Amino acid sequence: MTSWLHRHHPLQLGYALSETGPALHLSCLTNDDTGNYTCSLDSSGQKTSAPWSLVVVEDEDGEDVKVRCSVTDNVVKEGGQVTLICTSNCSHHQLDVHWYKNGHALSETGPALHLRCLTNDDAGDYTCSLDSSGQKSSAPWSLVVVEDEDKSGWRVTVPVVSVLLAVILLLLAGLVFTKWRHAQKKASEVIQKQEVDRKQEAVGDLEEVSYATVRFKRNSLRSAPGPEHEIVYSEVVR
Repeated sequence: MTSWLHRHHPLQLGYALSETGPALHLSCLTNDDTGNYTCSLDSSGQKTSAPWSLVVVEDEDGEDVKVRCSVTDNVVKEGGQVTLICTSNCSHHQLDVHWYKNGHALSETGPALHLRCLTNDDAGDYTCSLDSSGQKSSAPWSLVVVEDEDKSGWRVTVPVVSVLLAVILLLLAGLVFTKWRHAQKKASEVIQKQEVDRKQEAVGDLEEVSYATVRFKRNSLRSAPGPEHEIVYSEVVR
């Protein structure tokens, strides 16, 4: 059976670790884990390996828990998406990660926080913690959501186009109405002219004079009848 020995300092006596077996797993390393490690194939320690030195240094950032992002920049356009990942120096198999935004707990849990269809409401400082108490939390990671220039241009263009279309429709409606009024006026003038013409024709009919054939004969007492003395007027004038 394999046993393990840890000696924190070369001048110190080593102490046996509780772990046994061919593999020794060390997690959540601290400075106390620095030192020499040896293994032995029996409990007597007579058959011991050469020492293996482990040096634990402080993290450059000095943070045990960090928030990393799927994008390089913390400035994201509206409608975009980001994934925040909570990392820890302690490599537990399962991390009980809790997320916070501006100090308020979020319902999402787990090492990854997915944010989709971003709006200005999603902007803020995000932190993660390895427990629900929030005592061991990461430094805040600030998310800035900016307005998409293309979409903002459309938001400005659409009202302008709508106003232009409304003006064009009003102009077309005014033109159609003007033409309709002109046609109505012309039709009214034609009707009035026809009425005047009918009235004039009626007056002309009243003023017409008809001439019929008139035959005059001389009195038989004064002269004898004869065809040469007959006068006939035969004419009709309309």
